Amino acid sequence: FRVEESFDQPVLAPHWMMMRNPRETWYDLSSTPGSLSLRPRAVDLGDNANPSFLGRRQQHQNASAETTLRWRPVADGDRAGLVALQSDDWWYFLAVAQEQGQPVVQLRRRAGPDEAADGVVLASAPLADVEDEVRLRVVARADRYDFQYAQSDVDWTTLVADADGTILSTRTAGGFVGV
Repeated sequence: FRVEESFDQPVLAPHWMMMRNPRETWYDLSSTPGSLSLRPRAVDLGDNANPSFLGRRQQHQNASAETTLRWRPVADGDRAGLVALQSDDWWYFLAVAQEQGQPVVQLRRRAGPDEAADGVVLASAPLADVEDEVRLRVVARADRYDFQYAQSDVDWTTLVADADGTILSTRTAGGFVGV
């Protein structure tokens, strides 16, 4: 089945989830009708806090999720994008970011609490211009994940193929929360 979110309601639907209870409002559905706006905050996915993160459960082993991002990083370390997340300690983050003053698309991974809270960069590629929108896609194929991006109407480019999806599994990461 296909689900498309248009963000045309005044409140988020109940299937959207956050990490922990927010102490401030960092998302907005009204300033740009038909879009979800997130205010970036200095909280990483692995900080055991409340990052600017909204998620939906992956309902099938074979699935894809994609989004269009209209955002420009302004400093090294800024990043926003699409996450395949099991918990604070186990995730992949496909992001538009800035490295050494240049816009890039990068894949970060955190494979357990021994890795840095902001993850490690697995792959990175320069972006031509982030003034335009960037499309991001994650494709799940059972225990393998592909991470892709595109700018404007250009075809999808695979940044990383066949990433180990077992790090997002209950067997590896523990608990029973799904992806």
